[in-house]
Amino acid sequence: MVIGGIAVNLHGVERPTGDLDLLVSFEKSNLEKFISAMKAIGWVPRLPVTFEEFSDPKKRAQWKKEKGMKVFSIYNPKRPLEPIDVMTEDYIDFDKAYRNRVVETTTPGSISPISIPDLIRLRKIAGRERDKIDIMGLRQAEGYKGEKKKKTRI
Repeated sequence: MVIGGIAVNLHGVERPTGDLDLLVSFEKSNLEKFISAMKAIGWVPRLPVTFEEFSDPKKRAQWKKEKGMKVFSIYNPKRPLEPIDVMTEDYIDFDKAYRNRVVETTTPGSISPISIPDLIRLRKIAGRERDKIDIMGLRQAEGYKGEKKKKTRI
């Protein structure tokens, strides 16, 4: 699922961002599919580690403990300034967030940003000043999406 600044934009709140943030299921077969897809399109880890290390929960826990690592960054060597950051742990329940996600149909496929309430939860966990601003915008966007147009009679 798309999270972070791009998800904020997809929910109608304009804000600049320099990367794509993803939340993936850490279920083994899902990680294998994700890693296979990233390798197939030529993406590689930014750090000198392997995708297989990323799929190891003990290794991710070690990275978090020893290095404070919150995201696993990957990039396309042909376009190094367009990174993808993948969360290294479930800060919220993935399965519940997946059920709540929004599916935006595009050509030629679809994109799934996390729901506004789940995105707000993630922004609260991050707690940076930028996140607080995003939360204000998302709450406003959520209100607009939830309102029904009033019919006026003349």
